[in-house]
Amino acid sequence: MNRSKREFTKKDLPDTRWRLFKDRFVFEWGKLFKTGLILLIFCLPLAALSLVKDIEIVAVFSEQAKGNLSAEEAKALVNSTTALFDLLSVVAFPLFSVGLAGVMVIIKRLAWLEPVFFKFDFFDGVKSNSPIIIVTFTVFGLLSYFASFALGRYKSFIISVIPVGFVLVVFLPVLLYTVSLTTVYKLKFSETIKTAFSIYLRSVPQTLAAVALIIGMAAITLIRSILLKYIAFSVLILFALPSALLGWFLVSCRQFDKFINARQFPELVDKGLYKGE
Repeated sequence: MNRSKREFTKKDLPDTRWRLFKDRFVFEWGKLFKTGLILLIFCLPLAALSLVKDIEIVAVFSEQAKGNLSAEEAKALVNSTTALFDLLSVVAFPLFSVGLAGVMVIIKRLAWLEPVFFKFDFFDGVKSNSPIIIVTFTVFGLLSYFASFALGRYKSFIISVIPVGFVLVVFLPVLLYTVSLTTVYKLKFSETIKTAFSIYLRSVPQTLAAVALIIGMAAITLIRSILLKYIAFSVLILFALPSALLGWFLVSCRQFDKFINARQFPELVDKGLYKGE
């Protein structure tokens, strides 16, 4: 076994959240990978619905290419197919949120440099975090359905993309803060949403910058090959999503320190960071 040529000192302890992120990524990649496996399992219903939708849409365009469907008929079939599977996905979002609720406790322990008891922490997260996160993701699924339904159905491009903009710019950041808040604090649903929205309003530039990186992962939907698309999807969930959740949680903790912990929970300020003696 190779040994380090120098001793580990206090100077090596992470004293910023960026260093903490790199430390966890390097030394706890195995735990992050295991969380990715769990997330992939709970993503399967969403992935299956998306796969069937893509296959059906490809079949429609194939029939159009053969001359069996007109452009108007093909467009109508694509719209109806998309609407149907997006509606079915509303049920799949809460299923994914159950796995996310459990995983977030593991992410929290990694971020706070606490020992992880994988199975216990996961089921503890499912038990304690699921109610609020399930409700929030159900609303997200419904809003996403209506946004998708509106997209391309109006002559005015601006009108058709307004619902999408609302979901991505307004609701998604609140949802992500809700997940982090639920993982750290014991609040009622209304208090959680109110606090999430308040923090977002007071940190819009920083929040949108972090959310944009998460949204960027959705670029895989632009891959035309179905096989490559779902290989990329699996790799993304396994390797990128756990790191993105860790990064988002650290961003959230920074905002919590400023707006909550400094006044109410000083023991949580800079949790996980080394600040000297």
